[in-house]
Amino acid sequence: MNIKKLLHSGFSLKKSLMASFIIIILISLLSITGIFYNETSRQIDERFFQELNQTELLLKGSSDRITKGQMLWEATYRKPLMVVTNLVLENYKQTSQSPSEMNLSEIINLVDPNYRDRIDFILINESGVAEYATNKNDLNLDFSQWGPFYQTITDMRMNDTFRLDRAVRGFDVENPWRIFAYQPTPDHKFLVETTYKIYDDYSKERNVLSLYNLVTQVKEQNPRVLELDLIGSTGMITSNMDEIPVPANPEDTEIVMELYSIKGNRNFVDEQNQSITRFFFIESGDDESPAHEYINHVAKMVYSTKEYQQEKRFLLILAIYLLIISIVLAFTFAYLLSRFIFSPVNSLLEDLDKITKGDLSHPIRPSRHLEINRISKAVSQMVDSVRNSIKSLESSEKRYFSLFSNASDGIILWGKDSIIHANPAAHILFGWAADDEEQSEKSKSELIRTLLGKKVIPENEWELTVEIAGRGTCNLNIRLVRIVLDDIPMNLIQIRDITKETRMHEEIRRLADIVRNTQAGIIAGPVKNPDIVNKAYARMHGCTQDEVIKDGFFSQIHPDYKNVISAWIKTAEEKGNMTGEAIRIRKDGTEFPALHNLTMVTSDQSDHYLIMNVQDISDQIQVWKLTREKEILANSVDLLSSILENLPDSTFAIDISGNVLAWNKFMEILTGTSEKEMRAGEISPAQAIYQEKRPMLIDKIIKPELDISRYYSNVKDEDGIYSAEIIYYKSSGGTRYIWTVASPLYDSKGTLIGAIETIRDITELKEIHKKQSELTEKLMLLSSLNRHDIRNKITVIDGFRFFAENESTEPKVREILALQKKAIQDMGKLIEFSKTYQNIGIHEPAWHNIRELFERAVLQVSVDLILVCDIPPVEIYADDLIYQVFYNLADNSLRHGGNVTTIRLQIDTSGDVPRVIYEDDGQGVPDNEKEQIFLRGYGKNTGLGLFLIREILGITNISIIENGIYGRGVRFEIKIPGNHFRMIDDKKFNRVVPGLETRYQIE
Repeated sequence: MNIKKLLHSGFSLKKSLMASFIIIILISLLSITGIFYNETSRQIDERFFQELNQTELLLKGSSDRITKGQMLWEATYRKPLMVVTNLVLENYKQTSQSPSEMNLSEIINLVDPNYRDRIDFILINESGVAEYATNKNDLNLDFSQWGPFYQTITDMRMNDTFRLDRAVRGFDVENPWRIFAYQPTPDHKFLVETTYKIYDDYSKERNVLSLYNLVTQVKEQNPRVLELDLIGSTGMITSNMDEIPVPANPEDTEIVMELYSIKGNRNFVDEQNQSITRFFFIESGDDESPAHEYINHVAKMVYSTKEYQQEKRFLLILAIYLLIISIVLAFTFAYLLSRFIFSPVNSLLEDLDKITKGDLSHPIRPSRHLEINRISKAVSQMVDSVRNSIKSLESSEKRYFSLFSNASDGIILWGKDSIIHANPAAHILFGWAADDEEQSEKSKSELIRTLLGKKVIPENEWELTVEIAGRGTCNLNIRLVRIVLDDIPMNLIQIRDITKETRMHEEIRRLADIVRNTQAGIIAGPVKNPDIVNKAYARMHGCTQDEVIKDGFFSQIHPDYKNVISAWIKTAEEKGNMTGEAIRIRKDGTEFPALHNLTMVTSDQSDHYLIMNVQDISDQIQVWKLTREKEILANSVDLLSSILENLPDSTFAIDISGNVLAWNKFMEILTGTSEKEMRAGEISPAQAIYQEKRPMLIDKIIKPELDISRYYSNVKDEDGIYSAEIIYYKSSGGTRYIWTVASPLYDSKGTLIGAIETIRDITELKEIHKKQSELTEKLMLLSSLNRHDIRNKITVIDGFRFFAENESTEPKVREILALQKKAIQDMGKLIEFSKTYQNIGIHEPAWHNIRELFERAVLQVSVDLILVCDIPPVEIYADDLIYQVFYNLADNSLRHGGNVTTIRLQIDTSGDVPRVIYEDDGQGVPDNEKEQIFLRGYGKNTGLGLFLIREILGITNISIIENGIYGRGVRFEIKIPGNHFRMIDDKKFNRVVPGLETRYQIE
C-alpha cells in the first residue's frame, strides 16, 4: 500500500495546518490594521473638531471682551445724559405734568454748550408712541411694533430708575453713533428717551473694539476660516456695520432666526467645496441694557475641511496598503511555519513509503523531534523483523527447491499441456486424492491450466486469489521457472500459499498507518504483556511509559466498560481490526472519552500481537456538541424570524440601545416604513407609528424609570410585561383604538438584551363591543319589562285564585286551586331566577372576602343554624353574584338536608389549587345524584339553585363538585385557580356580622 497516495486521498494535515495559520495570522494582522485605522481616524476627527470648537470659543470670548470694552467707554456718557434727563423731568414738574406746555427748545438751551448740539430727547406715551420730540424725524415713532423692546420700555416706564442703553449707529454709515438713556416721569405716563450723538469721540478705541476688526483678525490668524460673518436679529451682517451694512442671505437669515429662538448651533457639510459651515449663537454678555436682546449675534463660520479630508484619504490609502501587506505576510508566514512544523513528518512518511514499496533496507532518517525518533526506532525494529523473516523464507525456498519431494510449497513439473509430476505439498494444497488417478489427472491439469491462463504480467511470478475446495479463499504465489530435462523443455511451477503472509503485510501497512498518526497514543505487544508504548499515550494518562507497560492495555479503562474488552479482542482476532469508544481514567482520577483502534497481528506460531491506537476525543465531542447546538440555534433563529415575520399583528423588536432588530411586514403596512429604513435608524419607531417623538411601552422595558403616564393612562404591568389600550388620532383624520403589549427579551443567561412590542388595531372590535353592549342593554330592558308584565299578570291570576278559593267549598276545586297556587309560586321563582341569571357576567369580577359572604348568606337563610368557620382571612376573585352561591348552598341545606343544625366552611391549600369546602350535618346526596344535582331543572323544587351556583362560579373558572358521604351530610368542594385566591391582612376584616356573636361553635 502506498502511504503517500493514502495520505493524498484523505485529509491533508499539512494543508489544514497551513490554512489555520493563514486564518490566525490574517485575522491578527487585519485586527491590528483595523484598530490602527479606527483609532487614527478618531484622532483626526477629534483634532479637527477641537480646532473648530476652539475657533468658536475664541470668537465668543473675543466678542464678550469687545462688549465689555464698549460698555466701559459708553459709561462715560452716563453723566451728561442724566443731567439732560433731569432737566426734562424738572420742566415736566413745573408744567404740572403737562407735556403740551413744555418748551422743548428752552430745555435744550439749558444744556451745557459743549454738547448742546448733540442732544435730542423724546417723550414716549403709554401706547409706545413718541408723542413729543426735539427732532421732528422722531415724532410719532411707534415702538409697539418692536415686541420685546416695547415690553422693555413699558417695564422701564412703570419703574423709577435711570437706565443707560447701548451705542448704535444704524444702517446708514453717514449717521453718527448714538447712545440712549431712559427714565420715566413721576406719574409713569411717559418715558423720557434722551439721545447723545457721539460723532468721532473715542474713534480710535471704537475701531479697536469693532466686530469688523474681530472678524478680520480671526480670518487672518486662522487660514482655515474661509468666511466669517456676525448676523444680528434684524438679518443684517453686524460685523460690517463699521463699513457698509449688508443684509444676510435669506437662507442664512432663516437659520439665524431659528438659532435666536433656541440659542443653539447648526453644522452644514459641503463635500463638493471641502468645507463645513457652522452657525452658532453668541450672547452679547450684556444683560442690563434695554436693547440687549437686539445686540446678540449668530456667527456664520465657513471652515475648510480640505486638510482634514486629505488626512482621511491618506489614512485610508495607508490602511489599504497595510491590508495588502498583511495578506502577503499571512500567506508567507503560514507557509514557512507549516513547512517548518510538518517537514519531520513528511520525511518520516517518505521513508515509510519506500519501505512499504519493498525497500526494507531503506533507513529512516533521524528527526529533530524526540517523538518522531521514538516512532522511527519502533518502525525500524519492526522492519528488521520483517526483513529477517523474508530472508528466512528465501533460504527455505532454495532448500525446498532442491528437496522437491519434501518441499513445503506446492511444486509442479508442467509439460506441454499437462502435469508431469506434483509434489505432496501440491496435493495437500489443492486437496487432490491419490487413489483416483485417471480422473484426477484431468481435473489437476485443468486447474493448473486455469492458473497459468490468469498470468497477465510479463514476469514469471504472480499472485492469485482462488477458491480451493475444502479450504475456501486462498492467496497463492505462483512462480514459473523454465527448465530443460532430458532435452525436453518444460516449466517448473512453484505454488505457495501466502494467505498468512498477505495478512502479515496488511498488518504491517496498518502499523505504518498508526505510526504516521503519531499525535494519538500507541501501545503494542502481546495482549497480556505490552512492550512498546509511545510518549503520547503515557502523557495522555498522566504517567510514565514504564507504568503504562506495567498496567497493561486496558487497566486505565473505566470499570463500566470492562465488559466490552473481551468482545473487542475477539473482533480484532477475527477481523484483524476493530474500533470502539470508551471512557479512560488518568492517574489523577480525571476521566476523558477516547477512541480505540485495535489491530491484531498473528504470527506463524499463532502468537497474537496487539497494536492499539488511543485518541482523546474530548475536543471532537465538544466541537460536535457546539456544532449541533449552533445548528439547533440557527434553526431556532430562522423559525423565530419566520414566526415573527408572519405574525398576524404588527410586531417589532429593539435591542437595549434602541436599535430596531425586527420590523415585520404588518409593521410596514401599518406605518408605510420599510424594515430597511428602520434598521438604518433614519426614524424612531414612535415617529413611524405616531408621527412624533414620544416614549412607548417598549422603551419602558429598556428603561423602567421612564415616565409614560402622559401617553398611557391605563398601563397594566404583569411580571414586567406592559400592556395598554390607547386612542390614536390619525394625521389623515379619524380615531383608532389600539391595543399594545411589550415584553422583555433575555439571552440564555437571563440578561436583558432587548424588547418586543405588538400593536393591534381594535377599532372594529370596540365598535362590535359597543353594538353588543347596546344590544344587551336593549335585551335586558325588554326582559325586565316582560318580567314586570308577567309578574303583574301572575298577581292578577293569584288574586282571582284567592277569591275562587274563598268562594268554593268543593274539595276537588280547592285541591285544583292549591295546585294552581304552587304553580304560581314556581313561576315567581322562575322569574327571580331569570333576573339573577341575566345579571351573571354583566359586571367585571372583583375580590370578595369569603368569610364575610358566608356569614351574611347563612344569617339571611336562618338565624338558628350553627356556623363553624375557622378559616384565615382570604379573598377570591369572582363574579359579583358570588354571594348568591353561599346563599343557595345554605338554602339548599335547609330545604333538602333534613334536620340540619350545623354548617361548616373550611379552606384547604395543601393541594395543587386552593379549595373551599362547604359541609353540613344533614342527610347528604345519594351517590347516583352527585353530578345530576347541578343540572338545570333537577330537584324537588325549581331545580335551579345548584345550576345557578355552577354558572356563577364558571365565570372565573371556579369549579364545584359534591363528594360527601351519603347519610353524613353534604360536602361541596370548590376549586379555585391559584391566581384567583389570596391571603389578606386579618386586621382589615376583624369585624363580626351583627347577629353572629353567639352562633359560632368553637372547635
